[in-house]
Amino acid sequence: MKVLIYLFWGIIYQGVIYAQFVPGQSYYGANNYIEYIAGDMPIIFVAPHAGNLEPINLPDINTRGSDNGTMEQALFFADSFHLKTGGCRPHIIINHLKPNKLNPVFSESDSTISAGTHPIALQALNDFHNFIQIAYNKVSADWGKGHYFELHGNGTPEEWNMIGLGVSKTFLNMSDSIIMTRVNNSTIKNLCTVGGADFLEVLKGPTSLGGLLDSLGWKSSPSPTHPAPPDTVTFFYAGQNTWRYGSKNNGEIDATHLESYWKFMVLSANKSKYSNDLADAIISFMNIHYGFNFNCQTIGLNKIHNKPTFFLYPNPASSNEFLYIESPNTIKELFVFNTIGQLFKVPFYDKNKFKLNLKPDTYIIFARTSNGKLMYQKLVVQ
Repeated sequence: MKVLIYLFWGIIYQGVIYAQFVPGQSYYGANNYIEYIAGDMPIIFVAPHAGNLEPINLPDINTRGSDNGTMEQALFFADSFHLKTGGCRPHIIINHLKPNKLNPVFSESDSTISAGTHPIALQALNDFHNFIQIAYNKVSADWGKGHYFELHGNGTPEEWNMIGLGVSKTFLNMSDSIIMTRVNNSTIKNLCTVGGADFLEVLKGPTSLGGLLDSLGWKSSPSPTHPAPPDTVTFFYAGQNTWRYGSKNNGEIDATHLESYWKFMVLSANKSKYSNDLADAIISFMNIHYGFNFNCQTIGLNKIHNKPTFFLYPNPASSNEFLYIESPNTIKELFVFNTIGQLFKVPFYDKNKFKLNLKPDTYIIFARTSNGKLMYQKLVVQ
C-alpha cells in the first residue's frame, strides 16, 4: 500500500511525525515525484538521479540523463536488507523525476540549478530534502550515529566503483601521514573521531567499502588494491548532499558518495550479483566500523559472503594467550577490530599461530587469503 503525503517546506515539525512513518511503507510528496520508504536502521540510501518521469509541464533545466540502475538498486536494498538482517529496514529516498527536470544533488539555496523556477519542481526539491531530513533526524534520535549513502552511476572506461568520502584524488595519492590530516575535512569525521574508527582503514583498508567490494571481484577505489584513482579519472569524492548530510561540519551521521560502474548495475549478467554483494558489503561495513546491534536476527560475519569458514581456537580466549587458526586456504594477513571499528595490530603471526594483547571484549578477526579473499570470525576475549 502506498501513502500520498504533501510536505510543505517549513511547516512540518519532524519530531511530531516520526510515528506516522511505518518501516517498509512508501510515502510520497506532491505529484508522487519523491518517494520515501521509511526505515528503522541507521542507514539512509538516497537515489537523486534514479527517475525517468518527464512531465511536459516542467521545463528542462539541463540535458542530463538518469543514473540507470540506481532505482533498481535502491528498491533491491529495501527488500534485501530486511531479509539479510532478519527484519530491519533502511531509509530510502528516491527522486522519480528525470534529472533534466529535477537535479536534487544541489541544495535549496541552489534551486535555480536543481529545479529551475517552476513551483512544482521547487516543491519536489523541498520534498526531497524534507524526506532526507526526516530520515536523518530519525536515525540521530534512535541510534545517535549512522550513515548516508548517495547512489550514483558512472561510465568511466576503467570500469570501476568510486567510493567518495570527502578525500580528493590529490590527497589519496599522498602519503598516509598526509591523508590522516584530512580526517576533519572528510564526510566520515564523526566515525573516525568521536567513534574512534581507524581513518585509513575506513577510507581504503581491507574492511573499507571499497576494500570489501574489491575482495568480491568488483573493482573499486579507494581500496587496498586501488588506493587512489589514476590521474585520467574524474573522481567523485563528494557532492553537496554528502557534504551537507555527512559529518564534516556537524552531526553524528557520516556519508558516502557511491558511484557504481553502470554495467555492474544494468547488465543482466552482473546486476543481481552486484546488488547482493553490495548489500552484503554495506552490512559488513556497518557491523565492523559502527558495531551496531540492529535488534534483528543478525547474521554471523563469517557467513556474510558465503566464504569458507576458518576455525579459531581457543575461543573464548584469555588475554596474552596464543591462538591457532585452521583454514583450507593459505592466510597471508590478519586484521583485528573491536566492535566500534578500532584496528589492532597483530604483533606475532607464524603460519597458523598468533598472539594478541587485548582487553576483555568481543573482536572480529579478518583473515586475507593468498587469493585476496576475506574470511571473518568473531573472537571473545575474557
